[in-house]
Amino acid sequence: MSARAIALASCAVFAASCGKGLALDITVNPVCVDDNNVVAQLTVTVALTPSAMLADGGGDARTLDGPSFFSNLGHSNRVVLILPEATQHADVSVEAFDAMHKSVGFGERGFAFSGAGLHYETLPLGNSNCPVPAGDGGTNGDGGANGDGGANGDGGTVTSPVTFVGSANVPPNTGPTVILPKPGNVAIGDTMLAVMMFDGIMPGASPPDSSWTQQAMQSQTDGPTSKALWWTHIVSQADASKSTYYFALSQAAGFTAAVAAYRGVSTTNPVQNFTVLDVGANKPLPIVLSTVSVSTASTAVLLLGHVYSVPSPPMWTGPSGWTKREDQGSAAIFDGTVAPGLVSPGTINPSDSSTNALIDLIVLAPQ
Repeated sequence: MSARAIALASCAVFAASCGKGLALDITVNPVCVDDNNVVAQLTVTVALTPSAMLADGGGDARTLDGPSFFSNLGHSNRVVLILPEATQHADVSVEAFDAMHKSVGFGERGFAFSGAGLHYETLPLGNSNCPVPAGDGGTNGDGGANGDGGANGDGGTVTSPVTFVGSANVPPNTGPTVILPKPGNVAIGDTMLAVMMFDGIMPGASPPDSSWTQQAMQSQTDGPTSKALWWTHIVSQADASKSTYYFALSQAAGFTAAVAAYRGVSTTNPVQNFTVLDVGANKPLPIVLSTVSVSTASTAVLLLGHVYSVPSPPMWTGPSGWTKREDQGSAAIFDGTVAPGLVSPGTINPSDSSTNALIDLIVLAPQ
């Protein structure tokens, strides 16, 4: 299928075909031009919240011809996706393959919506030899590590009003219940973020009560079958007497989990933005993390689940400048300060050679 077959040329075309619907016009920017010259095919995959298929009835994936897509950069390298009007968030990934169907590039971004309209966005495409930058000349900004000409800001340092409180983990286990420990030193108003990783079986999970919100879910069948669930929880007076939280599974399964707590987060809407990354088998290492849009300086938290086949749990090397909070190979948590703008933390790398991982990058909303 050509790029033109699924791309709309203008807002006028969109308006005529979709009325007051919702559309996402994405320009895919190749970061490694030499690598993209050998792109034979691209796959565009979309995951929507609430869960749904694209409104054009074509499922959740598209296959594009590489040479024609990159034939006229600035014009041909666009994809317009027609979304259900009720869509609140879309995770869009693009993977590039050569003629032997070897992955040569990857990019992913999350987009939030609050109503109908045509949204123009960009999505960088890079690989492990040429990581996707989040700005113009800097790792996470415009000319600086996390900002515009400075270490974390505009000539200076950006600080986050959100602070880390504590963390805990659940070692690999099997059973019908995940018992999640409460991190130490938490107080009323703190926000907990948790990741649960399931290997081989993909059960549902019922939280202890309605104060726990399933923030995201992702499953994977490219390699070992696995599933990740991510949760948020605002600490209240009811937590004072608790040291653990019980999540009942729909069936017994192998699992692992990790949880971290943060202070200074909005108690009404703790997540500013997020993006989920599904990294299947035999992908390039290190893993290039997704970009995410940040509106207010804050703390971003990376929660991942990993399926490995080595005897001892592999350890993760996190993004440069970020702090590791938990790491047992199969579940890990990192966090770092992010400035406003389009941010990519960079890369992460496991000590084993397996790339099977499910990753959630959450930007917390300050109080």
